[in-house]
Amino acid sequence: MGRKGFTLIELIAVIAVLVLVTGVLVTMFLAGSDIFSSEKDISDIMLEGNRAMETMSDEIRSSRQVLTAQDTSCSFWLEDLNNNGTMEAGETVAYSWDGTAGGDLIRTAAGVSSVLSKYVDGCSFTYDSGTLSLITTVTLSLSLSSGSREKTFGSTIRIRNS
Repeated sequence: MGRKGFTLIELIAVIAVLVLVTGVLVTMFLAGSDIFSSEKDISDIMLEGNRAMETMSDEIRSSRQVLTAQDTSCSFWLEDLNNNGTMEAGETVAYSWDGTAGGDLIRTAAGVSSVLSKYVDGCSFTYDSGTLSLITTVTLSLSLSSGSREKTFGSTIRIRNS
């Protein structure tokens, strides 16, 4: 006797195998997606932190004078652009963080503010002296987080022109 189709048991077996294979593929896709998301968070934090630390370190190191020195903000006379020996508004740079976890670290130069780093959970500036004119060293600490990832950056900078 010739068969013209599949039996019910054969169809159920094929469907069960397809469901199993599909389940494995979906699980692998979701795991890969989680890994990608986690690695992207790490990459974002590293990029933001390294860029912010490099910018602040370079500018603080080459600044002429400390203008303000607080725990979460500071400002500096960066350079004498017209070589007249007098500080002018366009020659200063300031960094500030408002203390809000996940907020932005703001850089203000020549009166224009811009975001220096996102994802900021902590930012502190410490100084080697409580007197502005005697400050020669600034220690930076910057903590960033994105998703479940956190990273703290730190640097101690000696002001060359002080």
